[in-house]
Amino acid sequence: MSHNTIVLVSKGLEQAAEQEIKDLTKAKTKIEDQIVLAETTRENICVIAYKAQTLDIVGELLASFEYTDEEDLLKKAESEIKTITWKDWIDKEISFRVTGITRDTKLPREELAAEIGGFIINENKGLKVNLKNPELNILLIVTKNKAYLAVDYVGHDLHKREYKIFPNPASLRGTIAAALLHVAQWKTKEMLLDPFSQSGEICIEAALKQTKTSINFYSQDKIAFKKLLPLDLPWIKWFAKHDKKVEVRKPNIYCFDAKMPNVTAAKKNAKIAGIHKAIKFSRFDVDWIDTKLEKASVQKIITHPPEPNKFSNTKELKKLYLELFYQAEFILKSTGTVTIIQRNQDLITEAAKEKGFKIMLEKEVYCGQSPLQIRVYHKGLSRKSWLLKSRLGSKPRSSERLLSLKFRMVKPRPLGRG
Repeated sequence: MSHNTIVLVSKGLEQAAEQEIKDLTKAKTKIEDQIVLAETTRENICVIAYKAQTLDIVGELLASFEYTDEEDLLKKAESEIKTITWKDWIDKEISFRVTGITRDTKLPREELAAEIGGFIINENKGLKVNLKNPELNILLIVTKNKAYLAVDYVGHDLHKREYKIFPNPASLRGTIAAALLHVAQWKTKEMLLDPFSQSGEICIEAALKQTKTSINFYSQDKIAFKKLLPLDLPWIKWFAKHDKKVEVRKPNIYCFDAKMPNVTAAKKNAKIAGIHKAIKFSRFDVDWIDTKLEKASVQKIITHPPEPNKFSNTKELKKLYLELFYQAEFILKSTGTVTIIQRNQDLITEAAKEKGFKIMLEKEVYCGQSPLQIRVYHKGLSRKSWLLKSRLGSKPRSSERLLSLKFRMVKPRPLGRG
């Protein structure tokens, strides 16, 4: 199967991105290291670029090849560039640049991009270079042993959310917050609580998903695919079609924090994103949550709690974590889970175990070069039973079907390990 779409993601987000692409376009996909490839239409690549929440870069794939060293990469790139039908992308008015992106390699991206640009000019005499605002941005994506050439459909890094005007030192990237919803298996009709919301990314990404609001809604004029020569679409109608929001009359996303400045920042960021009406904001200490929410009312707690560091009081943090799971036991439904993201979860896992919560899933994702641990906790079921139940979904199944699935299950393993 040939692929014409390339998506670049943060390490560990490949599965979430693949599922999002399938949900948006039903495209056939293939996962590589920090890459998802797909086979779909050019218009669907636009949909992915406009609406997906877990991706960094989206492009139309022109060529891909393995390489052994810098010299081999340039030799193969020059050969591939000669086979590309450039007239589809270039006319007398088009300017271009090459943007180099490297992952897990020390090869010089700027020098490589300059060389690739020279090869493209050799095939297209008179082609204008514009390093600031070109109509055509060619991506050179280089991973550890493979390189890709693609046409950029976005024009900027998607993980840089325009709504995040009021950040917090502990803020999550929007792409990671969105992927967290995927790992937690949150459904838009389920009640979600973030008790340590900080600047609000988890709840904002949930509300964007729930209302079907694009992260690019307020930057339509800047999005790169509108400038591309083969994409002569009626853009006003196109955006109107893809901007049909879902109105939320009774919000089920709760954004709590013990610090009022954090609540205020989250509310302002949500307003900038255009989805503040889909979220309930409150200043609440963790130990008062049971006075705000009813018993067995919440399906998912998804949060990024304060993390241990050399300045923190370990005893106070442990007390805070214990209170979190105490409250979780009260407000969660029987199938409800607590999903935590932190750099190190040793202390919070210790607190979870003391309250009877077990690890159901674990996954490692990366913010740049920094690893983050995601763990999903549940009280009551064994890990194997919970995985089986989560695969079955909420609809009742017959005992024969349950038995069949039970015998067909392989030994469960943490997501992201293989």
